[in-house]
Amino acid sequence: MKLLHLGDLLKRSATKIDKIFTETVIDEKDRAKKVRATLMIVPPKAKRMKLHYHTHREGWILVLSGQGKEIVDGKEYLIKENDLLFIPAKENHRIENTGNDELKVLEMYSLPHDFIIVEKRDKDDFIF
Repeated sequence: MKLLHLGDLLKRSATKIDKIFTETVIDEKDRAKKVRATLMIVPPKAKRMKLHYHTHREGWILVLSGQGKEIVDGKEYLIKENDLLFIPAKENHRIENTGNDELKVLEMYSLPHDFIIVEKRDKDDFIF
């Protein structure tokens, strides 16, 4: 069993103002065999994540703070604090910060974790 306090996650910040920060908070060290959880912090000046999909992975994204948009199969969804999104496998998606503050999300997802890029990749792109 592992107990996470959302308030503790909210205190964390990205280490660079132009890079997406991720930290795995639940993994095999916690005896999780079929799921993972990752804190993602998207600074306002961060490059956007590449459009991608997951072959088998399903995921929940809980917006802890900030505002942004999730693009899923070409449709934009505005997201803000306390929103919860479910993204099934095989849906093209990416997250972007649209505000002036860090966008902090907790992503919980099934395994296996695969990440298939849909867009042309630049050397500085963020890859989960």
